[in-house]
Amino acid sequence: MYYSEAFFKKDIYNINENDVLQFFSNSPEESSILEFKSGDNLDIQKVYPEVCALHNTQGGLLIIGSPKPRKYDGREIFDGPLTRSPFKDKDWVYQKIAGKISPPPTSIKIHDVKMSDGKYVQIIDIPKSIHPPHQYLDNGIYYLRFETSSKFAPHGLVEAMFNKRQEPSVNCFISKFNFNFYDPTEIEFQITNTTDYPLLGVRGLIKFYNVNEVTQSGNINGDFIKLNESLDFDSNLTCFTADILKPDTVIVRGLASLHRYYVTTGKLPFLAQFYIWSQNMNLKNYGFIISPIQNKSIKYEIKANLFDDASKTIENVLLSEKDEEIISGLKTLLKSIKHN
Repeated sequence: MYYSEAFFKKDIYNINENDVLQFFSNSPEESSILEFKSGDNLDIQKVYPEVCALHNTQGGLLIIGSPKPRKYDGREIFDGPLTRSPFKDKDWVYQKIAGKISPPPTSIKIHDVKMSDGKYVQIIDIPKSIHPPHQYLDNGIYYLRFETSSKFAPHGLVEAMFNKRQEPSVNCFISKFNFNFYDPTEIEFQITNTTDYPLLGVRGLIKFYNVNEVTQSGNINGDFIKLNESLDFDSNLTCFTADILKPDTVIVRGLASLHRYYVTTGKLPFLAQFYIWSQNMNLKNYGFIISPIQNKSIKYEIKANLFDDASKTIENVLLSEKDEEIISGLKTLLKSIKHN
């Protein structure tokens, strides 16, 4: 839920100067979901705890450049002339917030409302977080919103929020593979987010077994780097390994993280293992049995280990497979795994 639509009856990016003037003409008060900051001499450090607290609680609107507060009939109201935001623009504000709050609040919206004098009032629309708690990194405090104030959350409540934290779910699959017997074959893996919870950062490990060589693109000049080669003692098969490090990547539903490799292999099937984790998702472990001749792959979730689960998968496939060439290749791979 975005609060700009509730208070202004329009999308945040359509709010203009007249809308802001009309809003403050009603002398609003701060609440558990409304926070106002007058722009005169405002330090950005005073913004971080408010964003953190609103995001950890019910969400809300933070308006920078509001009128100065005044007392009226025992209440603190905000009316009169608008001040202005002292900050450069929404991109600057977002970068500052993202660098001070962990996990970064990726779902917030910020709008620069341009005023007639060319300066801005800034509106930050902060939805309720789907993966709290968020921590203000400068002091290590987890803030919550209590009525009109942002206060630190008790340890027990922080622990409960961690226990309730929802994590994204991903799908990993081969999106491109066309076997080329004479040249390295491009194989592309995709990681997609299947939930509404952002995947914050991508880390992992890719391993290839029973191939001759694997490379990946190394730099903008188009050079290729050979993956680290070693002997896997569990299978006695040659293994090529590469780290997956994309800590700044955020994957939301509908987007994908692509990982391309170039495999030199013969006609026999080979294995790939893909480990994935992120700062807000536990380890996922997938195996792939890839048949070059048929340009086919079989994905399976690894529950015991790559080779035991591969053997079970191959045995199940052999019961239903009709193609003799695939059967022969899979039997050879199965024999190699079980023999070692």
